Amino acid sequence: DQLAALTPVLLALTAATPFMRGWICDDDVRWGQISQSVDDRTPAERSPAASSQDGLSGDDRLAGSGTRPLAKSRYDGIDCYIGARADTATFNDMPLAMDQEHFERLVQGGVDVELARHVAHLFARDPLVIFADRIEIDDRHDVDHWENLQSTNWQTLRWKPPPPQKGELSKDNDAHIGWRVEFRSMEVQMTDFENAAFISFIVLLARVILDQNLDLRIPMSKLEENMSIAGRRSAYVHEKFWFRQNLAFMSADEAKCQLMTCQEILKGNSSFEGLVPLCKQYMCRNRCDHATRQTLERYMDFIVERATGNLPTDASWMRDFVMSHPTYKHDGRVTQAAAHDLLVAAEAMGNDSEACGELLGSFAHVEADVKQTAPANSQKYGYPSLLTRIMSPDKKHGDHVDRMPAPLNGLGLRH
Repeated sequence: DQLAALTPVLLALTAATPFMRGWICDDDVRWGQISQSVDDRTPAERSPAASSQDGLSGDDRLAGSGTRPLAKSRYDGIDCYIGARADTATFNDMPLAMDQEHFERLVQGGVDVELARHVAHLFARDPLVIFADRIEIDDRHDVDHWENLQSTNWQTLRWKPPPPQKGELSKDNDAHIGWRVEFRSMEVQMTDFENAAFISFIVLLARVILDQNLDLRIPMSKLEENMSIAGRRSAYVHEKFWFRQNLAFMSADEAKCQLMTCQEILKGNSSFEGLVPLCKQYMCRNRCDHATRQTLERYMDFIVERATGNLPTDASWMRDFVMSHPTYKHDGRVTQAAAHDLLVAAEAMGNDSEACGELLGSFAHVEADVKQTAPANSQKYGYPSLLTRIMSPDKKHGDHVDRMPAPLNGLGLRH
């Protein structure tokens, strides 16, 4: 529940999908396209006010006979909070499609109401994958049927119960698997440094939330609004997201939310302390060792620099790379030559054999002294300079010395 408000913010900050099937997109992330590609709702399920007179028939073989209104695709943001707090229902301010029979059975079995609603809402859809040799199984011991359903509802967060046999093992056993929450909204980045920075930030922030007993929940309707803007072009600097001002536990009626930029959410403003200062205070209070603290602070400083607009997202960098390419015809198409040169540049960055200064700024530790005159159409971040080097194989490339960090043992983190 506490990580939910972060999913659209970090989706915007990790935006890395500016192209689709050879076209330059006017949005920055994969989310909307994948959501549409796996949207298997029937016409009746897509229509909130469908009736028999509309001619929108369902299918009796499907969950809810294929006529239960479903507000969105099975690949989307979460639909409800699941915590067993008395005030959870006040934040669940949107209708939830669920299977009533499953809900009643769960409640009768002792599952609390909010968690029962979540599980029953998964059963409002059918699984997409069924293996022929795993149909007739004992559900008291095998969880394949549950996992088939759980794993084909792709949402920004996933609550993951442990496999029964491995969950019952001692925590000291290497095979033990406990209760997990999967943070799924972020996009894969071009460099190890970016991926390490965002992964470490989420794990650190989870520790801070637990240690300080923080409450980041916002009404579900506001979370939906945030998700709808997170994929917009350059949302990380141009859009504002609903976020809590006061992080103490209280009902939705009492919780004060404010529209904030990504920069304000991270650094704070006159009415909100900011997530990064909270993380730094946590490390100080817990006497985090110097090496771990230095690494984590560098990661957070990088994320803040991106949120301020001083550094681009991967989507912004790639889009401007292609639009600055000499073969680009200003028709929205990614030319073969531009695609080739972009992949060469991306491979070089990923292998640490090419300067990443245009993407990572001072965090790249670029030691190469490569000086090129940027073309006349050079943009804010200087993308054409790397483009010029990629297209000039006789130029000597510099070394990028930043690498994946060692395990962050000071906080018990493992990459």
